[in-house]
Amino acid sequence: MNIYFLTGMPRAGNTLFGSLMNQNPNIKVSPNSLNAVLLRNIIKIKHEQVFKNFPDYKGVDNVVDNFFNNYYKHYNCENILDRAPWGHPEYHLFLQDVIKDRKYVVLYRPFLEVLSSFVIKDKPDDIENYCYKIIQGQHASVIMDNLISIENIIKTKQNYVLINYKDLVNEPDVQLKKVCSFLKINFVKPDYNNIKQFSINGITYDDSMLSGVFHTLDTNGIQESKTVVEDILPESIINKFKDFDVRF
Repeated sequence: MNIYFLTGMPRAGNTLFGSLMNQNPNIKVSPNSLNAVLLRNIIKIKHEQVFKNFPDYKGVDNVVDNFFNNYYKHYNCENILDRAPWGHPEYHLFLQDVIKDRKYVVLYRPFLEVLSSFVIKDKPDDIENYCYKIIQGQHASVIMDNLISIENIIKTKQNYVLINYKDLVNEPDVQLKKVCSFLKINFVKPDYNNIKQFSINGITYDDSMLSGVFHTLDTNGIQESKTVVEDILPESIINKFKDFDVRF
């Protein structure tokens, strides 16, 4: 089994990308994965007092060495693209010891467009206050973890391919072919008129567990991206965060 890694900004087409790629029998793209947290916690247990009381390093190493193969055993696919903020130093530190030859797919969308997409989705009355809640509240860790993940992948010169959200929705064939070429798998053209909600092995997202709808796709086809942040966000928010993408 070949394991590759997907990291992406929220509202950057992650669910759409996964749904399209999963029409290709040569690969399976995971939903939001807990594997980064699981792997970190398994390896960190070596530093716990309860482990040091009987330090069976080989036992833990056996779990780690077979971690991805065991987790994805039921996927019945040779190539897996695991979605998590794997480039974040906290997770990357452990991942680089488990998989030496790593490939990353990075889905990127400018930060102000991400905020604009949240605003379009939720239609708040007070947009400025809403944006600060997004940045500082429940979505803060998701946004920042992926920002840091992307930045670290680029800064440390990892082996990655970058897909911009606008390019994905405006020329999906070109971008999906680029990913398939990078991962060395055959490209299979998706049926863009038959986009289904993200599902693997009969499991779908249940956004009732979250405070909003985050993973519902428009099944009527891909809509061209025409986001103009100046028409959506107040000037104060634009000025405050206009340089947030400079790091990239």
